[in-house]
Amino acid sequence: RGERVKATDDYESVEAGDLGWYVSWGEEEPNFQVVWDRDLEATPLDSAIDSELPRVLEDRIYFVYADILAASGSAGTADFPALALEWAESRMEEFDVGAVVTLGAHLLTDPNDEESLNWNEEMAQYVGQTATITEVGEYDSWDRPCVRVDIDGGDWQWRIENMRLGDSSEADYSEGDEYYSDSGPGPGGEETYGRIQVGSVVLLGRHDAVNEETNWNEAMDQYVGASAKVTELEGSDDSGSLGVRVEGNTYFWRVRNLTLVGHGEAGSYGFAVGDRVILGSHREVSGDANWSEDMEEYVGQEAVITELLGYEDGDAHCYLASVDIDDGEWVWRVENMTPAP
Repeated sequence: RGERVKATDDYESVEAGDLGWYVSWGEEEPNFQVVWDRDLEATPLDSAIDSELPRVLEDRIYFVYADILAASGSAGTADFPALALEWAESRMEEFDVGAVVTLGAHLLTDPNDEESLNWNEEMAQYVGQTATITEVGEYDSWDRPCVRVDIDGGDWQWRIENMRLGDSSEADYSEGDEYYSDSGPGPGGEETYGRIQVGSVVLLGRHDAVNEETNWNEAMDQYVGASAKVTELEGSDDSGSLGVRVEGNTYFWRVRNLTLVGHGEAGSYGFAVGDRVILGSHREVSGDANWSEDMEEYVGQEAVITELLGYEDGDAHCYLASVDIDDGEWVWRVENMTPAP
């Protein structure tokens, strides 16, 4: 852990000659986790990131295969908290008042001092939640830059190095959660392409199971994470999922697993906070519509997205958002939204 490594060949966003620090090995492929020296604009899932790695390093965390890694020959190992502090301070202007962040638990900065965690048990309830920065410029007793946020009323200092910019992409919406609407039979809505159209540049993503069908070929693995231009809106596959064709390969790529470059985030159909949309009724996906009759009054109306909530729990695994016209009372699947004219 922490050994200095270099890339011996290109792999997606990683280029031959890039230097980084080895973190850990996992069972998922590609399975070697590395913190690279440069910003790769990476978007790893929270569940995939090493639990003791500061989240501010996210943009530099990229997984590769062992056959493109070699030891650089440098002595010593990485001090990841120190790297995180350096990276956080270089990006201070991004963590300004009004910035949206996802909060993370603090990590020890001094292994010999438990107080260096700078943590209160009451803060745990906010971990993984999206918040807006309200105050900046504070440093705690261990010289770590901190901010205050809105969702805790500004009560706690949150270290920048343990948060990530943007909305959470993996919010845990379990049954009974206050954000989760009543499940029931679907009202017959349709999946849309969202903001993705012919000519859009997207990042290709691995398909998840829809109605127990992944529509996946192992040969597609080599393209996951690569950018490509959409050439055709292909319609639905046997699972009822819309897909596209892109330049560079001949495969069918599901819209629900794409990322629109420059807008939104993975799985959001290209939508972002502030977008004006027309709301659609939910369809049944993998046996679940996540729908309440009280939502019907808003169908067909124009709304503004106020928060991206991430993926819902369960087999449907649809991406959720809150909107303004219902005061955020319900969660809406972005797959059933269309851009407002």
